[in-house]
Amino acid sequence: MSGKCPVVVDNFQQDPGTVPWHELATQAGIHSAAIFPIFEEDQVVGTFNLYAAENAFFNADIRSLLEEMTSDIAFATLNYRRNEEHRLGHQRLEESSRQLAQINNQMRLLLESTGEGIYGVDTQGRCTFINQAAVDMFGYTREEMLGHSMHELTHHSYEDGAAYPLEACAVYLAFTSGEPQQMKDEVFWRKNNSHFPVDYSTYPIHERGVVTGAVTV
Repeated sequence: MSGKCPVVVDNFQQDPGTVPWHELATQAGIHSAAIFPIFEEDQVVGTFNLYAAENAFFNADIRSLLEEMTSDIAFATLNYRRNEEHRLGHQRLEESSRQLAQINNQMRLLLESTGEGIYGVDTQGRCTFINQAAVDMFGYTREEMLGHSMHELTHHSYEDGAAYPLEACAVYLAFTSGEPQQMKDEVFWRKNNSHFPVDYSTYPIHERGVVTGAVTV
């Protein structure tokens, strides 16, 4: 082929371009040939090769029909490849989803099996997750805490009842500064407005280089 165009050889056994195959062509009774490139997105990905037992077999009408067949083959193979890529992509997505669900379940079991209270907040200080140990400590239901400000619910005041500024809160400092914080001899407040002594550590949550919240233990 030259310039990605079809090639028709009317006399295969006499054509100078087919000399290496003359003997095989004689044995097979090949006297003419037609070669049509199969395109996929402007790239040749294969050829459609045909041979005939008589010279000059591939006239204009036959060539036109074969070009149409080649186009159909190219369309079918492209669709097959795309469908196969889609199937494999869907298969990989299902496998990734299965693995993610397994990891999430393992993380949930880990969070729920520890005796330490653990909760997470976003950069607005709203609770994003909380384990059962922390729920029990605070006396709220999980639903009452998720999506709500943990500072307003549990850390709004000092032990003497004076207001605890949000800007001084270690959890707030963790997700605003991006640095871990450790606190001792503080108090957290329960739903019934009683308080309990607590030592806690809080760590910023980094996702792709950006702080998206903090987790407190």
